[in-house]
Amino acid sequence: MVINHMSTEITLEDIVKEIVVQAGLPRDEVMRRVDEAVTNVNGLLTKVGAALLLADKLKVNLDINGDGNDAAEELTIKYLVAGMKNITISGKVVNIYPVNEFTRKDGRTGKVLNMTIRDGTGSTKVAFWDGKAGEALASIKPGNVIELVNVYSKAAYKGNGVDLNVGNKSDFHVKDDEGGDEYSTLKMTIEDVTDDVKYCTLEATVVKKIEPKEFNRKDGATGEVAKAYVEDDTGKATIVFWTDRIVDHEGIVEGNRYEFSDLSVKYNDFREEFEFHVNKATVISPQ
Repeated sequence: MVINHMSTEITLEDIVKEIVVQAGLPRDEVMRRVDEAVTNVNGLLTKVGAALLLADKLKVNLDINGDGNDAAEELTIKYLVAGMKNITISGKVVNIYPVNEFTRKDGRTGKVLNMTIRDGTGSTKVAFWDGKAGEALASIKPGNVIELVNVYSKAAYKGNGVDLNVGNKSDFHVKDDEGGDEYSTLKMTIEDVTDDVKYCTLEATVVKKIEPKEFNRKDGATGEVAKAYVEDDTGKATIVFWTDRIVDHEGIVEGNRYEFSDLSVKYNDFREEFEFHVNKATVISPQ
């Protein structure tokens, strides 16, 4: 086990946090193993000692600054678990949603801006609260690679998974580059897509275009949706274009082959097949 710049006042929480980040174990599982180790030696080992032994066993590098202000080392989305604090993480922005205003229990008005980010290991929702919502809306665009600093995680508000939260003590910035392979979605064939794939890149030939249709949104506004049927050497699929990307649907030509990067993958229960949705970060390139 390597311990760098570690204060003599290292706490159990310091060690547990590093095990969660580096080993990818849920916090509850780490504490269970710590308590089990203490019990097995009849209390002759402290919880801090047991946690240090566990870190050693898992080859966790304890690089902790004693002042408690340094952010944890950057990790990937795959290893996020609920209850983590002081997270540093980077991802490519896939979608940005409208700012929502709400009233707190004390009567004050709050704001939240949600967006989806992803890296090569997965995707997650990020919530920017209050003042951070305005800052994010003014500086972040779909397709940007952003770094989040000193953020915290909670169980997803909807469905399974984990949401990240950017509060007053958090920071973020847009990286100069658009990201390398670590931010690239996996290039797949149509038949390779499975339930755990949320984003992917397809190279396929447009077989048929379905013209846009209007629909009414829940907020009363009118939107458009169009489709393109495509195929590769392994099968056929449907690519869906929504209001903001209808212009891209107009630009593709039947019979031509394209690379569709950063498509959102969704399962259509009615048709019992995967659909591929063009989102704000999708890039369409002729091949």
